[in-house]
Amino acid sequence: MVNEIPLGPNAAIVTVEMVVKPGAYLWRPSPAISLMSDALNRTIAWPIDRLRLPDPPIMDESNRKSSESGSPSTGSSGKGGKQKCVLLDIENSGARVAVGRVFSTDPTENVHFVPLGPNATKVWVEISKFDDARVWRANSEVECIADAVGSTLAWPNDKIIFM
Repeated sequence: MVNEIPLGPNAAIVTVEMVVKPGAYLWRPSPAISLMSDALNRTIAWPIDRLRLPDPPIMDESNRKSSESGSPSTGSSGKGGKQKCVLLDIENSGARVAVGRVFSTDPTENVHFVPLGPNATKVWVEISKFDDARVWRANSEVECIADAVGSTLAWPNDKIIFM
């Protein structure tokens, strides 16, 4: 729920930190919030395919634990991911632990036989930045980000940066 409205599939929870066009209407207005100027410093729902953020800063080699060997791609599975994203550490360190692609935000979608649920996104993990970082919902085969490269994961929406 965002502003007492269900989030729904293919939408993300976004915090508005800066308003460029104060008079622009929101995608999903509520009685209290209908314009971008009303949404400043508040959370709103926004369509994933309309999110564009600047590229993340490139980490220097001393801070990088990368498993960029090989060329994992969404094409190898026959499934094409959509919006590119960065996964943030679930321990709240703010570290960028992986790069991937959004597959779905549909709460009924299964990830490793478990429904995605609310406030989560199904992502395809392409590149590990920190191999030992814990995953959000570990299972017998996937416990850390390195295990998830080339497969899908459930990841909390508040720990995803869309690119």
